[in-house]
Amino acid sequence: MTSIACPKLVPLIEAGDTFSDDVAAAVREYAAPLKAAGCDTVILGCTHYPLLRPVFQRAFGRDVTLVFSADETAREVAETLARKGFEHDAAREGTYRFLTTGEPELFRSLGERFLQLPISAVEHVELAALKAAA
Repeated sequence: MTSIACPKLVPLIEAGDTFSDDVAAAVREYAAPLKAAGCDTVILGCTHYPLLRPVFQRAFGRDVTLVFSADETAREVAETLARKGFEHDAAREGTYRFLTTGEPELFRSLGERFLQLPISAVEHVELAALKAAA
């Protein structure tokens, strides 16, 4: 097993930079040791990385399987909710509520890009308040 930290990527993504030469160069830099190690599957452990899916795939090539942890987490949550009988009623539109321990406006702009839907409000919460509510 080979692991690589990718500290350059999140700041670039959060700055709105997902397709620049800087992003491509950083991804190639991080991909190089994994390719050299002969990895055929790469698990990408950051929720930001799906925004770079095409860049990662281009860097690794078609023979490498990319696993995005955000996708796997969403799938696991959906399966858990279904097992517990909390499946979404198809006749109901549903509602969203967004909370962040970070900067609400940054979360809103990134959330709109990730989710491809408008986000009108984001609430700021302190981590201590979330722990107390749990």
